[in-house]
Amino acid sequence: MATLSGNLYGTEYNNSYVAEPQVRNDVSLQHGRLRYLSGEYTIPSGDVLGTSAIVKLFKLPKGARVIECLASSDDLGTTGDLDIGWADSEEVDENGTVLEAADDDGFFADLDVNADAISRTAMTNAVAGFRKKFAAEVDVQIAIPEATTTDGTIFVEMYYILD
Repeated sequence: MATLSGNLYGTEYNNSYVAEPQVRNDVSLQHGRLRYLSGEYTIPSGDVLGTSAIVKLFKLPKGARVIECLASSDDLGTTGDLDIGWADSEEVDENGTVLEAADDDGFFADLDVNADAISRTAMTNAVAGFRKKFAAEVDVQIAIPEATTTDGTIFVEMYYILD
């Protein structure tokens, strides 16, 4: 194992100020207007979320680069997992292929909402939606891989940059 010392450069710094010839960084990684969206869904009293349920929360605009997604939830019973991701875009290319393919768990996979309430859980850099720039508008949604056993509220917040 080497011991690093001296000046070390992150990718963006290196590309902009050190590399010869200079490498162009994606401007949306460094500039843009920070935007915020949030959505919540309250499961009606006495009802539960089944595995065929899809909860639409909000639309993420074309060109959005997601920098953070947070989720919180009441304790939804003795079982229950949520996947938070996006649906296929309605916009298609010249071949009829959707510009953004669905990813049910692009922000969270198998988020455990049983036994305890979750409070502002952040997505990790291991998911497809982390720093993703969307080529088309998509619906942000919740899919249910494991049914819940009680009612409660789910809240999702999204921070993104739009050029």
